[in-house]
Amino acid sequence: MVLDLSKEENTVHVSTLGLTEYVNELNLTNTRYQTLTDQRTQSRETAKTDNSKTIRTEMDALYDYLSTVAFCMSVVTPTEDTARFVTQLNAIIDETNTAYNQRIAQVKAAEERRKVKAE
Repeated sequence: MVLDLSKEENTVHVSTLGLTEYVNELNLTNTRYQTLTDQRTQSRETAKTDNSKTIRTEMDALYDYLSTVAFCMSVVTPTEDTARFVTQLNAIIDETNTAYNQRIAQVKAAEERRKVKAE
């Protein structure tokens, strides 16, 4: 509508009605709004991150490499540090597996409760 009111053939009518100042203000506001929208779009593009599937694939590869190197080092050149590292890594793996299994069990239990309520 503002574009139509700003057209040359309509300026006489807008002026007659005393709306020129309002149309100019609306044009200015639209321009500011477009600028803010463009800025937001640009900031979203720069803030984009990889999706979790891509990141997980990269993390898995890095984890495999790290754990393989740690295991090899503990076998090839065993020291207290490498032994401690492997022991701590194994503890972290056990804790992670336990937490995962507990979460899966909770999900299954919740599903069962929903099924029982639905019946």
